[in-house]
Amino acid sequence: SIFSVKSKVSYFKIVEKDRGISYGYSFITKAKSQIVTIPVGYGDGYSRSLSNVGSVLIRGKKYPIIGTICMDQFMVDVSKADAYIGDEVVLIGRQKDKEITIKEIADECKTISYEILCLFNERLPRVYID
Repeated sequence: SIFSVKSKVSYFKIVEKDRGISYGYSFITKAKSQIVTIPVGYGDGYSRSLSNVGSVLIRGKKYPIIGTICMDQFMVDVSKADAYIGDEVVLIGRQKDKEITIKEIADECKTISYEILCLFNERLPRVYID
């Protein structure tokens, strides 16, 4: 993959059934859930259109974004799985045999791939690899 966007799990919490997640409680847990926080948000260029729609890769598995994407963070439901603070999170790119493409993100946001690429700003550090 030529381009990827990665972060790490910054927080882990077990949440009881019927609890609201994020601004306006746009997601309500249907059962006791394991929720992790990812420290990337719309302030970094990660589209709010992915709220309750998008997904990320953690430990080679795809997990749903839940709740509204905030300025500096968003939440992911990792129930019935292993995820720990510090685990790598792939927002765009490949992890093991799974991949999230820029086109997939663009389709979920109902836009074009170029717009997704242009949204990411200087708050996200760049790493160039030969």
